[in-house]
Amino acid sequence: MAISAIQSRLLIVGLAILSSLIATEYDTSGSLTLIGVSDWVKVLGGWAIRWDAIFFQKITRDSIGYEYEQQFAFFPGFPILINAFAKLIQKFINTDNNSIIVICGIFVSNVSFILATVGLYKLTLKLTKNEKFASTTCILFTVYPAGVFMSSLLVNFLEL
Repeated sequence: MAISAIQSRLLIVGLAILSSLIATEYDTSGSLTLIGVSDWVKVLGGWAIRWDAIFFQKITRDSIGYEYEQQFAFFPGFPILINAFAKLIQKFINTDNNSIIVICGIFVSNVSFILATVGLYKLTLKLTKNEKFASTTCILFTVYPAGVFMSSLLVNFLEL
């Protein structure tokens, strides 16, 4: 099941990048947070900074943490994961902190989605004892239309 989850993430991220290059953005507020970010990150990760992802990026990026009251709606677990991974990656990649946060956020979201898919498979298999049903459940989970939200800087995967 991990293979199909990885394939779905590659397809979803590829389509998100392609659509952001072709179509005009509906919500352009994310582009404001990408000022000063490397051009390759704008292309590869700009699509992921929308809606609540802007708050997660700001909480993660700024050493202040929670600055405004609307940010208190977002629990610190996801920014902590991104920061931990970003500190590790900064040793190997020489680019600005904001770029690393965007890439690490996308990476953490996608790895978490893959782990959630494997967990769903194991749980379904344990409950139903039917391997075909468990596989079908996971395949449907990986290809549902709103799957792009599981690959961006949002914590939807934590709700699983």
